[in-house]
Amino acid sequence: MLKTAEAFGAFLRAIPGPTEHWATIIAAWAWPTAALTIVYMLRAPISTAAQNLAERFRNDDIELPGFLKVTGGVPLSTLKEGAVTEEPGTPDEDDAKVVESLLEYAGDTFEKFANLRAWIDAQLGADQDAEAFLYEKSLADTRRRAYEELVKGEQR
Repeated sequence: MLKTAEAFGAFLRAIPGPTEHWATIIAAWAWPTAALTIVYMLRAPISTAAQNLAERFRNDDIELPGFLKVTGGVPLSTLKEGAVTEEPGTPDEDDAKVVESLLEYAGDTFEKFANLRAWIDAQLGADQDAEAFLYEKSLADTRRRAYEELVKGEQR
């Protein structure tokens, strides 16, 4: 038994002791291992939170100023390319500017979007589609009135 203990002692003395190099390697592996362990342990709550967040984006009014705006799960309308022609010196050019101004107005805050929607409902009825209001040529005069009352009225 003494020979076994002496052999084991000789073996331990032959192995180099921990150095700063080994400590650096262990430290470099420690934080990723800890992070992966935490994520693994919390995978169910993280999954639930991600699903809840996705559901909120689908169904709630969310506004992150200067970054994102979603209203009732539906992104605000944007001006479709080619939906309104812009030939200089024609009524269509003015209408395109009116549509652009109304979209900027509605995209500014949720309250302004609600004001525009309420104005459309009051003037044309609750069944009027907002996109049709913005792009149908037959509603150009109504758009102009909305622009005058909402956008220009606010600037005064």
